[in-house]
Amino acid sequence: MGLNLKPILFCQALCALVLLQGCGEPEPQIPEPPVVDEKEPTPDPKPDPTPDPDPTPDPDPMPDPNPTPDPDPTPDPDPTPDPDPMPDPDPTPDPDPTPDPDPTPDPDPTPDPDPTPDPDPTPDPDPTPEPDPTPDPDPTPDPELNQPPMAIDYVHPDTIGYGASVTLSLNQLGQDADGDALQLAQLIIEDTSTSVTINEQGELTLRPLKTGTQQWAFQLSDGEAESGLAFLTVTVDGPTKRQHHRFLLQSTFGPTSADMEGYASFEPVEWLEQQLAEPVSLHLPNTEAMGMTNEARGDAWLYFSTTAPDQLRQRVAFALSELFVVSVYGSLSKKEKALITYYDLLLSGALGNFRELLERVSLHPAMGVYLTMINSRKADENRGFQPDENYAREVMQLFTIGLYELHPDGTLKLDAANQPIPSYTQQDVQNIARAFTGWRKSDVDYVLPMEANEAYHDTDSKEALGHTLPAGQTALEDLRQVLDILFEHPNTPPFFAKHMILRLVSSNPSPEYVERVASVFIDNGEGVRGDIGAVVRAILLDEEALGLVPAYPPKKLKEPVITLVNLARAIDSQYAPMTTLNSRYAYNNAKQGPLRSPSVFNFFSPDYLIANGQKVAPEAELLSWSRYVSLSNYMRGMVMSDTIPDYSYLIEEYDNVDGVIEKISDLFYGGDMNPSLELQLRELIESANNPTGSIKTIGALIVSSDEFFIQD
Repeated sequence: MGLNLKPILFCQALCALVLLQGCGEPEPQIPEPPVVDEKEPTPDPKPDPTPDPDPTPDPDPMPDPNPTPDPDPTPDPDPTPDPDPMPDPDPTPDPDPTPDPDPTPDPDPTPDPDPTPDPDPTPDPDPTPEPDPTPDPDPTPDPELNQPPMAIDYVHPDTIGYGASVTLSLNQLGQDADGDALQLAQLIIEDTSTSVTINEQGELTLRPLKTGTQQWAFQLSDGEAESGLAFLTVTVDGPTKRQHHRFLLQSTFGPTSADMEGYASFEPVEWLEQQLAEPVSLHLPNTEAMGMTNEARGDAWLYFSTTAPDQLRQRVAFALSELFVVSVYGSLSKKEKALITYYDLLLSGALGNFRELLERVSLHPAMGVYLTMINSRKADENRGFQPDENYAREVMQLFTIGLYELHPDGTLKLDAANQPIPSYTQQDVQNIARAFTGWRKSDVDYVLPMEANEAYHDTDSKEALGHTLPAGQTALEDLRQVLDILFEHPNTPPFFAKHMILRLVSSNPSPEYVERVASVFIDNGEGVRGDIGAVVRAILLDEEALGLVPAYPPKKLKEPVITLVNLARAIDSQYAPMTTLNSRYAYNNAKQGPLRSPSVFNFFSPDYLIANGQKVAPEAELLSWSRYVSLSNYMRGMVMSDTIPDYSYLIEEYDNVDGVIEKISDLFYGGDMNPSLELQLRELIESANNPTGSIKTIGALIVSSDEFFIQD
């Protein structure tokens, strides 16, 4: 009787299906075909050998719980039929027709000793078929490949005003096909004057400070991949006439006619870089040539303030002289060379490092005499000596940390009772005074730095401002440690920043402005603390200084002596070096001059209030009505002089009334002259027979106007 091939074909078909489906997750076990009586062939209970498209196994046989398919669907190695045609009296089916996962066939083909099939075969616990008859060999799909973001060239549609910012969403600069959130991978900026910030919403804010068309390369990221480079382009307008005029009032002793003529090409950043590199114009040589007197010193200051090319340094040094105060009034009245070298010290350090300047100030004999640190000795109970506390107190109160603890924005910290918290104690003063003992003059002219006399220095340990000064230190070691403590004190950055803003820009700066500048004192961007040049640059280029914050206009009263020098520069005063300028009359009428403060507290309090206590106006304490009249009269004499002013800038186009009015408005008022004053000046010009005489009258009206005394 021939071999029945139906079971074999059935197995081969199912094995082929398994191979097509792959060898990933285990497939349901292929049911064992029933044993056929070869004597009398019985039809296959499943007459259709084609597998059901539903991969659910036959419920009759018990499927193998782990049916690993044989990769080689080779049939039973012994296909020869049993020679005995009689059926097996005990036709036990092979319980496991699936070959062993090991391709080597099992050498023992002994059938399961229990031939009786389970009368109630339990189906697979999860017989529900997958909807796809061909399941994925790995039911966990591979994640889709991440698509890198694409950066897009962006040209800002509007020209932005000078000093303004532009804020962009990163979605304006690129896109991501996967919908991933965009991040800024890099922004290539070679110009350090451009500031960049990114807020929590992922918006990019750029503040370019160079004029013209600016372009930066950038890349975006989605957190996994980066885009290619693209370019962001913004066009920046130049400063307006008013911005230009105001900037020069803040950074110099005032604009000249040449300055205003060149406003269209003026680049604030470039100008600052040039000024920071400008060699210092010292006053000592000019003063020595004129006889080394206090009058000669005053003349040198007026000459250099009006004509020196390093205007930024001259302006900053004057602001520093109102912080590190010494004065001709008192013990220095006959020490002219000490005063002039002290002022030159401020000029030399005006754009340097605060810590270095603080030490040079502390050791200059002019300061030693003025605040009596010179010849201060350690305590001697037998002889009644006690360390002098004067400089110890003022170096904290007036030069570095102030009276009360400050927040980073310069506002006062308050205790639980809502009271200011003192920044130092009397014990701090006493111990710092001990640290400052042992200094004496080095030369008879009080010019060279003081030297230490260690025999008079207190070498015991000291506690000050939460720090320990160990025993056995020299006078210089103790002094330097105290200055380091003050330099690193958290009050010093906002204290110094606010002083310089008040002197250069505004009497009522916002706390945010103070904090922005203080942060530059802490770190100039290169890890350097106390870079005065960087601090000044930050003050002058801040959006508030440029008039872009309406709630905090950059406005202040001019100091009387600065008003006077503003005029001298505007009328192109013909001052010559090493000549007598009789500057003492100017200072007497202004009630102000270089190193002429009535006390260590400067000419005015930094907290002086006007408008019923609503506005700070320190200069108003000095500029009384009588002082205003006195100064106006002195300046009238300047504009009426036949030798001081040079009016050629105004006279050359005197027949062009509109042109002359525009020049006057730009030069003296930044293009914002009072309309009523403009009407008066127009009538004078139109009716003038003598241009020079008319201009002098115009000058007298200008120096009497309220607006000329206001820096805005």
